[in-house]
Amino acid sequence: MKCLFKLLFILLHISFIQMGHAQPLNITEMRIISPSPSNCNSIDLDDSKWPSIYLSELPKNTKFCLRTQIHIEEDTLSGSSLYLSMLASSRIYWDGYLIYENGAVAETLLLEEPGEIDVIVQIPNRLLNEGIHYIAIEGSNFHLGNNIESDFYNLAILETQQVYDYVVNNACLLYTSDAADDS
Repeated sequence: MKCLFKLLFILLHISFIQMGHAQPLNITEMRIISPSPSNCNSIDLDDSKWPSIYLSELPKNTKFCLRTQIHIEEDTLSGSSLYLSMLASSRIYWDGYLIYENGAVAETLLLEEPGEIDVIVQIPNRLLNEGIHYIAIEGSNFHLGNNIESDFYNLAILETQQVYDYVVNNACLLYTSDAADDS
């Protein structure tokens, strides 16, 4: 299933370029602090001294706060979605507003509820204006364990309609791949 989402993302990227749509905004590096402060989502939180990591370097078995800023020069991202692929429960914030909760982020394994690995979240158009935007992800990954040899993390901003069009047009591929995984 993980390979399917990698393939989906690569094909989406190629189709955006071919169809003349805005290219996805890939975010590979974010600032991190662990354990996560209670105000991870606050745009006033000073994270300037936090270390930056690549998403693939995310620590295991902890609660954490990831943050980054993006700059939108025009209102070209209207109708956009945030795609997150992460082995963790998460709460995703855009400019301080909770836009998605995936599983239950917690301080311990017993309190954490695992989330989905891959999520696509439509960003409300009212939050997509020109200027600086803050993305914060409060997460925990206690259910991850230590036996993962390699992992794939991704955070990107995409045009929502293109995501849906691709999924609808390739539903047979998705269905066939899921069925093959069950055998």
